[in-house]
Amino acid sequence: MKEDQNTAASSTPVGDPFLALYPNIAFWVKRGWIEIGQNDHCQSFVRALDEGGLVWEGEEGYPSFHEALEALDAGIAAWRGEQGVGGRSRALNLANNNRRHSVT
Repeated sequence: MKEDQNTAASSTPVGDPFLALYPNIAFWVKRGWIEIGQNDHCQSFVRALDEGGLVWEGEEGYPSFHEALEALDAGIAAWRGEQGVGGRSRALNLANNNRRHSVT
């Protein structure tokens, strides 16, 4: 029985785990860029930018890197929903649960 489970698992196509966890970040880096870490000009830990400038910035710190990326993904999802850019994903539902600040 165990061999059958291993065979079935190995024949299942494996997706991109980053895309599965953070679909909006994956979308964003094709049209803009993200910055991680603080600098002299910006104290937020994570940010999303495009040619027009800062689109979203997060908090100064997060309990974990995963939570920072979840907040970034949710912030981008909220921006996409507001702007009508692309489809909405599960991260849009997280937008209100994560600590974030929208910047326009």
